Amino acid sequence: MEALISFFVKYLLVPLLAVVMLFVVNKLAGIKKKIQVKKVIIFVLIVVLILTLPSLFALLKNEFVWGGLVLSIISYLILGIGLVYYVKSSYYAKTLGFEDDLQDKAIFFLVLCIAMLVSGWAYYLFFNLLSTLPYASTAMFIVLWFVMPLLYVIARDYYLKFAPVFRTPWVVKSDATDSSYWERVDTFNLIQVTVRIKKTPDAENYSSYVVKLPMEVPIGKWFDRFIEDQNVRFPESPILTKDEDEDIGWVFYTPKWFTIPLFVRFLDPENEAYDNRIKNRQIIYIRRVKLEKGI
Repeated sequence: MEALISFFVKYLLVPLLAVVMLFVVNKLAGIKKKIQVKKVIIFVLIVVLILTLPSLFALLKNEFVWGGLVLSIISYLILGIGLVYYVKSSYYAKTLGFEDDLQDKAIFFLVLCIAMLVSGWAYYLFFNLLSTLPYASTAMFIVLWFVMPLLYVIARDYYLKFAPVFRTPWVVKSDATDSSYWERVDTFNLIQVTVRIKKTPDAENYSSYVVKLPMEVPIGKWFDRFIEDQNVRFPESPILTKDEDEDIGWVFYTPKWFTIPLFVRFLDPENEAYDNRIKNRQIIYIRRVKLEKGI
């Protein structure tokens, strides 16, 4: 009985699973009339044949442990890059009938799983046939390197589709001075923050200022006051807010988790310090940005 189970697991289980999965693909392809099941099966067989070839490195015997393993991985990566070019080409849709939609991508992924499953099984059988090394059951997982280039490209494409967070730059108001407004500011509700800003667009280093920030004042309006105050106090080295060649805006952000801006959290200049969750002794970076037309 044990010999029968061993024979079934070793020689029949994977082909049986592949047949079941192909049956599922056939049913799914029935929904999409353009998918050509016969060509899909031929595609699977060709992929299996190609992916089984690196098992010939088992002929290296003991040298497989270092040389054959590396050569196998390189081979599968090169084949994986070839798969990427095939999927991106017009032949992909012409030969298999897959379209660029989510359902067809899921079906193609299932087809790849079938090819990978059978390829790993064939790699195992050929490795055992060509070598006496006891590594066949682990070496067959090298086949997984074949899909790494495709997974990388898919992940990169989805990442690039993420919509960037829209941040409206703050424009320094020319009428920033409003004495009556600032006379009503609660001076007992202030926190101390460190502002780091470059005085000029071509400055190499940030200038640092330790200043007071009212919690109930929009940080953009407070920034206008800060610019005015610093330029009055230090007229010999003012913070430039205008450029003859382009319009200048400002973005505000604060370091997240670390004191250096490795990870940052952007601040809304229209909101108050309290709404921006600014804490006492926090560091605020303020940077110039080029304004796009219409902002």
